Amino acid sequence: MKHPVTTTTTSLEKGAMVLTPEEIELIQKRRADQNIQRAARAFQICAMQTAAKFAVWSEETGEGLTFSTFVNTFDYQSSDAKQMYDAVKRIHEAACLK
Repeated sequence: MKHPVTTTTTSLEKGAMVLTPEEIELIQKRRADQNIQRAARAFQICAMQTAAKFAVWSEETGEGLTFSTFVNTFDYQSSDAKQMYDAVKRIHEAACLK
């Protein structure tokens, strides 16, 4: 069975491709989605690294994982402290590092 020929929504204007508003929106959405995925992956990697550092620090100091200790004593001062604390806590729980 032959597939019907589809026409593209782009056109050529003086040798340059012109995108329709729908195509531009599709490209922008794809780029935004990719940026979200990159940021999420970067946070995941940072959370794993921070969890490892906290585990070593905790062994050395005998301090447990509480938000107060994480921020004030371990000195995690980034604006994402609550989100990072929650991630580190989940990583430690998954690894049975309480």
